[in-house]
Amino acid sequence: SVFDGNLGSEIGGIQHASPQVERPRTVVGLIDALIDNLERELASVEQQGIARITQALNSVVGRSTRQKYSAEVTAEYVLRLYKEEAGMARRPVYVLSSGEQRLLDLCFVSALVSVCREREAEENAILFPGAVAPLVVDAPFGELDPEYQALAAKTMMGLSDQLILFLSKTHWTKEVDQAIRPQIGKEHLLVGHRASPAFGAAPVEIAIGPKTYQQMHYDAEQDRTQIVSVQEAA
Repeated sequence: SVFDGNLGSEIGGIQHASPQVERPRTVVGLIDALIDNLERELASVEQQGIARITQALNSVVGRSTRQKYSAEVTAEYVLRLYKEEAGMARRPVYVLSSGEQRLLDLCFVSALVSVCREREAEENAILFPGAVAPLVVDAPFGELDPEYQALAAKTMMGLSDQLILFLSKTHWTKEVDQAIRPQIGKEHLLVGHRASPAFGAAPVEIAIGPKTYQQMHYDAEQDRTQIVSVQEAA
């Protein structure tokens, strides 16, 4: 309860002194009971939410990994990964490579999007209904091997109505291009302009499909970064 024992004792003492405080005391008791009920309801909703996220997470992990893994979200919202082998009990994976950790993080984000999509139609729930916004991911493939890159891209594309990826040229691999090319709506480049001379600096280029694009221009009027559509840059 948000009301301590001292307050209750004071209210009781005041009532003995004056019956006029009975109504305020009743209101205070009602508010106290409502708070207790709401706290219990929210705790139940939180447990159900963690279970839904864990279920969605396992579904994504199963589609996005080569080996048999399972995962769970604890009450403290810690992600735990387990490896399952035939004829053996699942065992926790305590040490993850940077690529495995990155993939697990992406799976978790994808699971959250999936749960939000399921909750869009929940109008009578105690919490606001879910909403699916554009999914914006910065450098999602940097620490993944090529096979995982394609799997992660396909997984994210299947969960959001609009997927926005920020990729550097090292992330734009053949596997990524093949996975997302059929679904691309618009492509843009961040092109740098520097007022200083090149001084022999190597060209900054990015290859997208069969073409190579310049991403740095020197001897410009001012230092700036320009957003250019790939179609305009061709």
